Amino acid sequence: MATLDQQRATFAWAAISEVKPNLVKKEYTNLAKAIPTMMMSNGLMQTLAFLQAKNEEQHQKLLAHILNWLDIRFSMGGLSFEKAINALHYSDSATYMQLTNETMALLRWIRQFADARKAMG
Repeated sequence: MATLDQQRATFAWAAISEVKPNLVKKEYTNLAKAIPTMMMSNGLMQTLAFLQAKNEEQHQKLLAHILNWLDIRFSMGGLSFEKAINALHYSDSATYMQLTNETMALLRWIRQFADARKAMG
């Protein structure tokens, strides 16, 4: 049975593998590196709203990856942006922090794998 960190890694690698190589080379990788800082400064809801508001492929891909992982991890029954914002808006602080911490843990793997795939060419 895989550990939770192994599950994150497996999901992150599959997510990165579906992103077009030319997008990984710059935009997606740079965004994946910047988003954790944004989350620490502004919070999870604001960061998700930022990603949703940007009509660029790398933002939409990363948002989808985060929402898909949170849906898998917490069995949320198909998590759209709207459902995620509502769930976060009405969650208690412990749940909000758990979702934030889980997103940060996933992003560590996404950043590492995006860099690795970028280096692969």
